[in-house]
Amino acid sequence: VTRARVTFNPISAQPRLHFAVMENAQTLASDGSVQLTLLRGVVAICGQGVDQAAATALASAQVPDDWQERRRKRDGAGGFHLTFLTKADMQIAAERLQDSSGDEASPSWLEELPEAAQRPNPKDLASVARAAAALVQAHATALTWAPVGVGRARDEGSEAAFVAV
Repeated sequence: VTRARVTFNPISAQPRLHFAVMENAQTLASDGSVQLTLLRGVVAICGQGVDQAAATALASAQVPDDWQERRRKRDGAGGFHLTFLTKADMQIAAERLQDSSGDEASPSWLEELPEAAQRPNPKDLASVARAAAALVQAHATALTWAPVGVGRARDEGSEAAFVAV
């Protein structure tokens, strides 16, 4: 089971991925309402379906209006995403691929790759992301997900609300 979340963090001044501005994003897979996208080393699910789920969660979760306004100023009107693979996840996958290069001890998920998919190049994170997208698309429920609830997290003066999917 993969865990992901849509995060509303109005307090953080840290630079974030702005999925509302997607000029440099690479679409890896799509089902029409959502896309699996690579942007700045992160694989995320974004699009109309994610924005609709986030809007519904905002309305039902009593996220303060000032939080919502700060998020809109930072990310734009839509700009919601589900993190599918973090930069750290991508780097770990690449390291395991690199460690297994040239021997029989390949990561087990490589066995699940469709025949048409190429073995990812561990020195090219976009290649690793495309392999992950090929794995996702190989399953009947590919980009299917559902929101299951809203939560909050705090850490050293920051607080975020999120939707668990």
